[in-house]
Amino acid sequence: MEDFYIGRPWPEVEAKLRSEGAAYTTVMTYPTKHFFRTDETQLYVLRERRLEDGSLEIVLAAKCVGVDSLRPADTSI
Repeated sequence: MEDFYIGRPWPEVEAKLRSEGAAYTTVMTYPTKHFFRTDETQLYVLRERRLEDGSLEIVLAAKCVGVDSLRPADTSI
């Protein structure tokens, strides 16, 4: 059965692909708005597609960070 990599950390997927000698290319995607900060040192697989030549095209995205700061303030004071 073929592996699916969507949602997995890129370093883990990259190591597996290299160990198997798989042909692949990567494409980075970026948010269209800069409302959420991202950490480009923490990449994960957003999409994968098998190309006609049999290689994989892997679309990577940076992990969102700072989402906790959007929670409502504690009003129990």
